[in-house]
Amino acid sequence: MSRSRYRTLLTRILEYRVPYGVQTLAYRSDGAILLVHHDEVNQWVLPGGQPTSRQESLKKTAKRELQEEADITGEYEGLALLFQVHISHGQHQTQGILPVFRAVAASTDCHADDPDDEITAAKWFHSLPENTRDREYIQAYQQGLQK
Repeated sequence: MSRSRYRTLLTRILEYRVPYGVQTLAYRSDGAILLVHHDEVNQWVLPGGQPTSRQESLKKTAKRELQEEADITGEYEGLALLFQVHISHGQHQTQGILPVFRAVAASTDCHADDPDDEITAAKWFHSLPENTRDREYIQAYQQGLQK
């Protein structure tokens, strides 16, 4: 990882407690999972992002990002997943967390409406695309939803 990227992530951890923000695993009653296409990494990802201030709670951030990136709302039920993130540059290392909230979709007509222009599509999936970030974890969670 480059020095500047390392500093950016370290600053986010110190400022907002999380290097990559938060995400939402939004699902419908039929077990479909909402993913958004992130052009910069060319992958389908869970909707999410960074807090806008220290006063914005992680849950409020997750709700805002879900609305901004996919134009839907959800009823939040708590944490679905919690990833530990290890970050290093040379001999410098730190770590952070990536919380993923679980939400049942309150509205299901989604479309990408990202003010940052990183997200170009929003779509519901029963079978996750191969280029889904953290695919194996999301699939395992999805299988649990369908039982």
